[in-house]
Amino acid sequence: MSSEEQNPDPLFTSILVDGKEYQAPLGGRLIDFLHSIGKNIPHFCYHKGLPVAASCRQCQIESKGKGPRPGLAVSCRETIIEGMEILTDSEIVQKARAGVMEFLLLNHPLDCPICDKAGECMLQDTAYSTGQSRGRTQEPRKHFDKRKSLGDKILLDNERCILCTRCVRFFEAVTKDPQLTVLDRGDRSYLSTFMGDPLHGNYQGNIVDICPVGALTLKKFRFKSRVWFLHATETICGLCSKGCNISVETRDNKILRIRPRYNAEINDYWMCDEGRLMFDRYNLEVGETRLPSPFFIDENGERIPISIEEAFKKLSPLFLRQKEILMVLSPFATIEEGWAFKELAETLEKLGLEPTFGYYQPDPNAKGDEFLHTDEPAPNCKGLREEVGLKAIPPEDLENVNSKKVALFGFGFGELLDQSTLESIAAEGPMLYMGVRSDLFPAAKVQLASLSPMEKAGHWINCDGIKQFVRPALKAPVLAKDDFQLLTELLEAFISWEENQIDIPDEEIMGTEEVRT
Repeated sequence: MSSEEQNPDPLFTSILVDGKEYQAPLGGRLIDFLHSIGKNIPHFCYHKGLPVAASCRQCQIESKGKGPRPGLAVSCRETIIEGMEILTDSEIVQKARAGVMEFLLLNHPLDCPICDKAGECMLQDTAYSTGQSRGRTQEPRKHFDKRKSLGDKILLDNERCILCTRCVRFFEAVTKDPQLTVLDRGDRSYLSTFMGDPLHGNYQGNIVDICPVGALTLKKFRFKSRVWFLHATETICGLCSKGCNISVETRDNKILRIRPRYNAEINDYWMCDEGRLMFDRYNLEVGETRLPSPFFIDENGERIPISIEEAFKKLSPLFLRQKEILMVLSPFATIEEGWAFKELAETLEKLGLEPTFGYYQPDPNAKGDEFLHTDEPAPNCKGLREEVGLKAIPPEDLENVNSKKVALFGFGFGELLDQSTLESIAAEGPMLYMGVRSDLFPAAKVQLASLSPMEKAGHWINCDGIKQFVRPALKAPVLAKDDFQLLTELLEAFISWEENQIDIPDEEIMGTEEVRT
């Protein structure tokens, strides 16, 4: 038999794991392969996205053949070579792991009942699985600083820290901006920032995600909820054009926490703090700042709640009796909404109007960096421009426009428009505002309650041209409707009004300075 027949794939080799033969990637990380075949290898310091430290010694295995010398070895440090033979659950391995856990728990505080990490703590899980129910020492536990602020985002509890150095390596290897270190030696070692300075930068929250215990906690989430009460939804961050993959965690229909999801093409294991922490814009309470239902401004300037059918009846003559209209779609809109918006505008052209339409293209905000965050503060500009074919409407096109001839479609104008433009449009009120916030354009002639990006499904295309699916994480108010559905029904209402020529008195149509004849 030829060598090629014996080893058809030179990138893989045969190894023995617990007496069973496997084809393993030659040169691959041993701990990763063991996890891939279902072996439960506990670990604390190891993380796929970080350099190997091999300091916690929890991932030990027993070597019986080639590779590490016979005996115990840490699997995170070992690479796969031909002829390896290892045991992952032998008696010596179990004793070694239990011994490591006993040392780690020697001075660890009994904080589980009050610790935010409870329910997702690697130390807690491993202690339970290895039977660490009580300690054998009677000496008092060592005490370190608790509730130490590391800036405006992170709180450190040094008593809980097991010195895995994941956070230290994150700043050194990922952001390339070292900010944390381990000071002193032996059992006096503790985690600290350099010279006690507060942490800085837009990626601090990632060290909370990778901390295997409750030593690093996020101030915004601290004591908000036990993790087992949270419902996680896999979706996409929309606060810039990178499109980081995220997990949105909610309770009682409110977002309490956002964390990154692994995607090797886009954000790896990480996300920025802006996308992580600025979710209050989605937690709008109905009756306070949330537009609960459609509204209409009557001839006396009164804001009157109406049904969606009545809103369409008011909108049809407002649009169809105008010669020129500026229709602006939010760059938070999905690809599907972009196509519906384009069909609506093109239908108005066929009906004899001359609408100027496109998506709002915000100016760069100077928040871009060389890591993840871009300086385009919206998620789908590229998709609306290149896939849907919409024209980009820059900020200057809205600065001196007659707001009574403006129709704004979608979420995010309050954050995207500069203050002077926002106040100018809000003062007179646009012809139509389809959105989420009730305080944004209260003088808009017709206001349609639509959905936020956390309440609907669709596709965005990020700055690199990758199309991704957006999933709803929150339930919308009962009388709010999906943006795509509103655009489609609005189109049908316009066609129906034009065909039937329904007569509505001109005094009900405020602000129609140029009426078609």
